[in-house]
Amino acid sequence: MLNKKQSIIIYRDKRGNVELKADVKKETIWATQAQIAELFDVLPQAVIKHLKNIYKENELSKLATCSKMEQVRFEGDRKIKRSLDFYNLDAVIAVGYRVNSKKATQFRIWATKTLRDYIIKGVAINTERVKKLHERGIKDLRVKIEFIQNTIRKRELDRTETDSLLSVISDYANSWLLLKKYDDGDLSIL
Repeated sequence: MLNKKQSIIIYRDKRGNVELKADVKKETIWATQAQIAELFDVLPQAVIKHLKNIYKENELSKLATCSKMEQVRFEGDRKIKRSLDFYNLDAVIAVGYRVNSKKATQFRIWATKTLRDYIIKGVAINTERVKKLHERGIKDLRVKIEFIQNTIRKRELDRTETDSLLSVISDYANSWLLLKKYDDGDLSIL
């Protein structure tokens, strides 16, 4: 679960991450017109035009998708507070399907694939995140094995008992790693 200080990455373009404010309670993100314009590589006026049409055509409700939030900035020694309109994920997606730019096209390809995965498979998987979780799991397993090995060595157990226990732990860990490689499609282990 995300904490309030974390931002979530909803879309990654070819050059890097697009990070937007997360609202954990409402399970959405919030972006200003300027951030949406940057996301899709268009002028803010294009975003404003599309948002006006989205609300005019009742595609979305402005009350449900737009929120005024205070933003604090420092300009020199002065602390400036401004109230800005922030738009939620629904509005960002709606604009993304209307804007005409290369970045918007890449966004639509990503969004359509994600939606298709949900409809066809019942789930969309962030493979990059899963890979990182697997890598962290392997690293954690190795750390735990090392801890157990060190603990066993410190105890004054019979040498054959220690060797047998370490052998079982090693075999288990190696089996788990081989199964993981097989699940990842690495057929070189066969």
